[in-house]
Amino acid sequence: MSHKSESHRPPLPPFTRETAAQKVRMAEDAWNSRDPARVALAYTPDSRWRNCAESLQGREAIEAFLTRKWKRELDYRLIKELWAFHENRIAARFAYEWHDDSAQWFRSYGNENWEFDEHGPMRVRIASINDMPIKEGDRKYFWPMGRRPDDHPFLIDFAYRRRVKIWAEARVVEGDEALAAQLMPHDYKARAAQVMLFKVIAWDANCPQHIPQRFEAADVASALAEREQRIEALEAEIKKLRDSGMGHV
Repeated sequence: MSHKSESHRPPLPPFTRETAAQKVRMAEDAWNSRDPARVALAYTPDSRWRNCAESLQGREAIEAFLTRKWKRELDYRLIKELWAFHENRIAARFAYEWHDDSAQWFRSYGNENWEFDEHGPMRVRIASINDMPIKEGDRKYFWPMGRRPDDHPFLIDFAYRRRVKIWAEARVVEGDEALAAQLMPHDYKARAAQVMLFKVIAWDANCPQHIPQRFEAADVASALAEREQRIEALEAEIKKLRDSGMGHV
């Protein structure tokens, strides 16, 4: 691959909502490959990182960091979402699940601030991450290793405050290896710790009570701009009526 093709990585800044979301999804797909060399190419040769308490610079250091990361973080599955964007900067929130070599599972939550050069590679990455120990039975991400399927849900829909609440009867099934094998993800190399079956009695697809409503900054800016244009148009119409004498009673 030529140096030019390596350094040109569309979509390019300044970003729109669509291209910023595309950039986030491309980053998610690359990280879900768990290929340090592939991921490192998305950054400038002198890219600067601060990953929690660790600082590093350059693709070689990035590749070494990711190699260490994925030797420790096994069966890694990640979801990234666009949080905000402006010109050549993007903020993303993310969550990923993994386990260590003692089979302790974690769900890690965090956010990233990205800055890109004019050709598309990222030149600054600042990430803050919290690792939360979870039980294997509390996992949420089960797609086959690699890219997250397009129909897999995002983390949460803040704009419409949507989630699913289920009322069901649950029972634990023990000793049914055929059922456990049927429910396990295809080609997933692990043994099911237990099987729990749910008989759904009722469900609600929209339970917004404890979900704060948030909107993309670009959506708010667009709505405000539309309102300002409407106000200007109305003020111009009022002025025209007053100048013509029709605005006097």
